[in-house]
Amino acid sequence: MPKKRGSADGMVSVYSPKLRAAMTDQGLRVVDLARELKVNRQTIAYLATGDGTKRSRASRRARLAKLLKVSEQWLAEPTATFIPLYASGGAILTLPGTGILPSPRTQLALRRLLEKCVAATTRDLANRKLRDPGIKETASIDDVLQHVSASVRNIVDVDGVRGEMLVGVENPSFGIFFNGEIIRSRHLPLDADEEEAGIDLISAWEQIFEPWFSGHAKMNYRRLRERAGFPVPDGERRSDTNPHIIVWTKEKGAP
Repeated sequence: MPKKRGSADGMVSVYSPKLRAAMTDQGLRVVDLARELKVNRQTIAYLATGDGTKRSRASRRARLAKLLKVSEQWLAEPTATFIPLYASGGAILTLPGTGILPSPRTQLALRRLLEKCVAATTRDLANRKLRDPGIKETASIDDVLQHVSASVRNIVDVDGVRGEMLVGVENPSFGIFFNGEIIRSRHLPLDADEEEAGIDLISAWEQIFEPWFSGHAKMNYRRLRERAGFPVPDGERRSDTNPHIIVWTKEKGAP
């Protein structure tokens, strides 16, 4: 007997490590999700167990994504990354200098920090008192938000800070040979110690920035840019708290 139109609910992918990471991030257990979705615990436990991709009903994955406050694409694909909340659609892709994605838990922590940074910067952009008289701003709001996000991404990158402070440190890498042998470097982003260090560093900056997020202090965008490794050119006339100073162009010191 043919299915009624609109009743199709096909099988789709759920990447187990991301499901576990999102559950931890939201403080939800297997039993909590099972109760919310009105399914048995074994179904959720199956989807959340292991390091591979499982199959789930499309409607169930959609409800999981909504409950866990993540996108379905992110939940489904090992290599999918979050898109920060600015209209131009730039993406958090990889750790600088490597082709290795941050762990799912690190991505979630980073997303939370960037959401707060984007919200605070958007508030500052609406405050005309932070602008400088006589300077016509050419950068768009999206430009400013992208550069704030890129700067914050740099200062919370554990491997980047290590490379800046140490000489001769090995970049994270791994390779798989035809015989199945895996050659790996130290300090891969998925290593437990490295992951915890990265999440702790993100949390530390979230706490440091709290007075800015709450509106009790102003951001020194010049210093943020410089700390991220992008020097402000000599002769720059914008004030330190003007969000537009964060945008770099083709001047000396720009990436």
